[in-house]
Amino acid sequence: MKRLFTAMGLALLMVAGGLAAPAWAQDGEVAEAPQQADEKLATQVKELLAGFEYVPTRADWEKLGPQAAGVLRQIAADPATRATTRARAISSLGYFPEPDTESFLSAVLSGEDQPSLLRRKALRALAFGFGEKALPQLTPYLSNDDKRLRESAIRAVGLLKVDAARDALQARLPQEPSSYLQ
Repeated sequence: MKRLFTAMGLALLMVAGGLAAPAWAQDGEVAEAPQQADEKLATQVKELLAGFEYVPTRADWEKLGPQAAGVLRQIAADPATRATTRARAISSLGYFPEPDTESFLSAVLSGEDQPSLLRRKALRALAFGFGEKALPQLTPYLSNDDKRLRESAIRAVGLLKVDAARDALQARLPQEPSSYLQ
């Protein structure tokens, strides 16, 4: 009887603690439970973003796969997360040029209540990830009242290296009030 209660208690503890038996893959190998896989991915993403001097590369993000973009969006959207971590998450989204990422970056950029740092990172991530396609989203910020946002827009448009981007920068040049940004 004592063994029965011990076994039942252990089973309950395993289920309640998320340690239930793993799912089985089709070929007979053990597959991670979805929640465990999500937690593992979130931990890996956070570790990449936590580096003090190391900036994650395309290869780093490719190792984690396209699901990492969702984790990056969650981190970037969380106001309880440090601004620098959110900014690194937004910058990293440039490696995931997919519709959900474009929508997210556009929302950050257009959110005037968003911190300027995040909006500046969104400009660069759009340019980096979506190239010439992002130009219509970027050019309005060439004349933004926030000088630092304008500077980031200039740099983002400059990354595109296409005639339309050069034309947009040249058209804005006579109106730019900052001699530094000219």
